[in-house]
Amino acid sequence: MRADGSSSRRRLHVHVVDGVGHRVPARGLAQWLERLAPRAAAGTVTVAIVSDQASRSLNRSYRGIDRATDVLSFPSGPPPRQGSGLLPQGSGPHLGDVVIARGVARRQARSAGHAETTEWRVLALHGLLHLMGRIVYNSITQLLVRRSLFARIGSFQTRWGAVGDFNWEMRAGLVANTVHVPDTWASWRIREGQATAAAQLMSREHFQKVDEMIAEAFTVCEPLLHPTVATGLRSHWIRWTKEMRDYYSELREQPNLLQRRLYQVGQLFWGSSAARSQLIGSLLGRPKWPAAAPTEMRMWLESIGISPVILL
Repeated sequence: MRADGSSSRRRLHVHVVDGVGHRVPARGLAQWLERLAPRAAAGTVTVAIVSDQASRSLNRSYRGIDRATDVLSFPSGPPPRQGSGLLPQGSGPHLGDVVIARGVARRQARSAGHAETTEWRVLALHGLLHLMGRIVYNSITQLLVRRSLFARIGSFQTRWGAVGDFNWEMRAGLVANTVHVPDTWASWRIREGQATAAAQLMSREHFQKVDEMIAEAFTVCEPLLHPTVATGLRSHWIRWTKEMRDYYSELREQPNLLQRRLYQVGQLFWGSSAARSQLIGSLLGRPKWPAAAPTEMRMWLESIGISPVILL
């Protein structure tokens, strides 16, 4: 017991291992997570730093998504398969396992402008909170390492409800000079314990909120942007990307293949310039906009002298 009457014994014990269960020399990560953990976190947690290939295999097996992801959380109820090497025994009840993809974490750290070990801390805390069934906003975990961004662009707004954290990431992406690629930097994972899971994503209401959030993000960040960037966004990219979202949103709402083809024919003759460009490009075998957008944005930014731009 300490002099103040509190117990010196840690409530949480963290083991940091690699993909085969060998200890990783990252004691600073374990101590940091033990110190920062919520009071309810009592027991042991394994943080596994694994290869992107191992992360992809786990993500495919347990979530049906065939790609590596930055962090996965496995509560103690359904642990990883036997023989995975991710479950060293410790004292107290085992709360679960947090699996971090080393390559993804390294790229996200480079994009965010901080050390890889800092990214490990962000992801480990994110995973621990999910093990405990907590709602996690990416912008809250980023507060630990990106305080300067909050000073420049403010905190996230609540006017859009659970999806309002998208707006903060839009503003952060603008001033941090990054191109957002889904499922990479500040990736969005819809989980049962996450507030965004309750949102009606991909609905008309959702896309309306996205349009409003983009407009608000640009208004807030315009004074912080290079004049050439602000002009390009205002005169072309905001309108162009909205037209693309509208085209794909309406295409998804068509009830069958025939209706989709009729819709596309109509768009080819009477649709927006973005829709016509997309359809002509498809006929010529060019990549669809969702796949081509990061490259097009990178080429535009580099053409006006803003480089290098990190694409993950």
